[in-house]
Amino acid sequence: WENLLKICSIAVREDFYYKPIVNIDNLFKFNKGLIILSGCIDSPINQLLISGQEQLAENYLLKFKETWQDDFYGEIQPQIAVVNSQEIMEKDYNLFLKHNIKCVFTTDSHYPYQQDKKYHEAIKAINFKKRYNEAGFNDNCFYLMTDIDIDNRIKSISENNWLSDKINDMKISTEEILNK
Repeated sequence: WENLLKICSIAVREDFYYKPIVNIDNLFKFNKGLIILSGCIDSPINQLLISGQEQLAENYLLKFKETWQDDFYGEIQPQIAVVNSQEIMEKDYNLFLKHNIKCVFTTDSHYPYQQDKKYHEAIKAINFKKRYNEAGFNDNCFYLMTDIDIDNRIKSISENNWLSDKINDMKISTEEILNK
C-alpha cells in the first residue's frame, strides 16, 4: 500500500502532464508488494510490438517478470475497432506463454457502464479541444464488462477467434489476483 501511494504521489507531484503519469523507473523502484499487469495497447510492451521492436518488447517483458515474478500478469483485452489490436494481443499472448507468464482478460475500463460512453466522449472532446465524437474511443468495450458481455464480445471478434479457447484460463488467473 505504501509503495502504491508513493508511486501515485510522485505521479501527481512530479510527473504530471495533463494527468498524473507513472514513471516506469518509479514503478520498478517501489515494486514491493505490488501486482502488475502488462498494460493496455498503449503500454511500453505493446507499443514496442506495434513498432516492430519485438526483441526490445521481450526484454521489457523479462524485466517485469524478473522484478515481480508470479505477481506479473499478461493483460489481454477485447478491443476490435482499435487498429491491429487483436493481432497485437495474440502476439502478447504468445510471448507471455513462451515465458510462463499467466494471462488475465481485462476490459480496459474507462467508465463504469456501457451507456456512460457518451460522458467519456464529452470529457475527451473537452480535453483535446475537439468536437464531440472526434476524440473518444472508436469501440464500445471500455466499461466494466460482465461475464456475459465478455463472452458476447469474444464471439463477435470472429468465429475462429484465437481467444475463444483461452478465456477460461484467463478468468482463473484473474481470480488468482483477486485472492492475492
